[in-house]
This record gives sequence, structure tokens and C-alpha cells, in this order.
Amino acid sequence: MIFMKQLFLLSLMVLVSVSSHAIVIEQTPADRGDGFYSGISGAGFNAEDFFVSSDMNLSSISWWGSYNSTPGLPRSDSFSVQIFSDIISDSADILSYSGTAHSEATSLFDIAGEAVYKYSIDVSIDYLSAGSSYYLSIVNDDTSSTFSEWFWLESNTGDEITWFKVPDWQEDSASLNLSYRLAGETIRSVPEPGTLILMLLPALWIARRFLTKKS
Repeated sequence: MIFMKQLFLLSLMVLVSVSSHAIVIEQTPADRGDGFYSGISGAGFNAEDFFVSSDMNLSSISWWGSYNSTPGLPRSDSFSVQIFSDIISDSADILSYSGTAHSEATSLFDIAGEAVYKYSIDVSIDYLSAGSSYYLSIVNDDTSSTFSEWFWLESNTGDEITWFKVPDWQEDSASLNLSYRLAGETIRSVPEPGTLILMLLPALWIARRFLTKKS
């Protein structure tokens, strides 16, 4: 009986080993940081590259920014949020979102002393590939906004590379890092039935010998 319990625990460990866990990719916002104007009306299109170290899905995107003059807390504001696997192609093949983002006040201020807000949207991206770089673009839709010019807040972490579009996407290697947070889960492939059997064969062989000896 004790042996069979041990065999059950071994099987459970095999299954647990393929489970997922939460993952976050982020560049934290800088208090009193500078920012890039990022708005449709003024053709301010910016993007940040990020690297994925494990296969993952993506469930939420957050970012930080401020306005040229603080409007008071906007309950929502409109943004275009895009993710590219190849920014040069200018095809947002991973995500293309246009709509409102939830906003909340923070204790941060930008370099001009204006209040910084945190924005977020929920997404459903099933797969980002390990070992790949992607590009996140966030642009305020100020064509219909009642707020003033919006600035994407910088981060103190990153690779000092951003991208801007004039009129094509170009790399800026002496630039600000921009703040964002990507949250999701790692993806670990569940073994095919045949593979799972192979993984359990040693335990099954031991179990057979044990039962044979008992008989």
C-alpha cells in the first residue's frame, strides 16, 4: 500500500511539472521621469521592444503616462495599442486594439510635475514564442479626447532603445526607455499520451517487479 502511494505521488509530480505559472515582463515607471509625446493628432508614434524568454500567453497590458496639463483623473481615455513581431513591416500581427483603457491615479509625477496615471487593458493573446523579440506601441487617441497632449512615461530600466515612426518605423538607440507591464502565464506543453507513458515506464516496471515478488 505504501509503495502504491509513492507511485501515485510520482505520477502527480510528472503532471505538476507541466503546469504553467504567472509571468510578468515590465519596465517600471520612473518617478519624476521624462516622457515621449505619443498621440495620433501630432503623429507621435512610439514603440518599445521586449524579449520573451519562455513561451507565454498574455492577459493584460499596463502602461504609465501624463498630460501636458493635468486634467484631473480621467475615468477612461482612448488608446491604440499594438504588438508587432516585425515592426519594420508595420503590420500589428499580434495585437491591434483601439478603444478605452482603464485609468487610475498614482503617487508619481513626471519631470514637469504633472500627475502620472496608470492605464490598463485586458487582452487574450494565446502565444508569444520563447527567444523572440516583440514591439509594443501605445498611442493616445487625442483626436477625440477632451484631455491635453499625452506623454508616455519613461522607465529607469531597459535597453535604451525605442522606436518611432516618421513615416516608417526607425530605431532610436540613444533614447528613453518607456514604462509598461505585460502579465500572463508561461506555456508548458502537456505531454502526448505516448510520451507520458514513456515517462512513467520506469515506475510501472518497478511496480510490476514489486507485485511479482509479493505473489
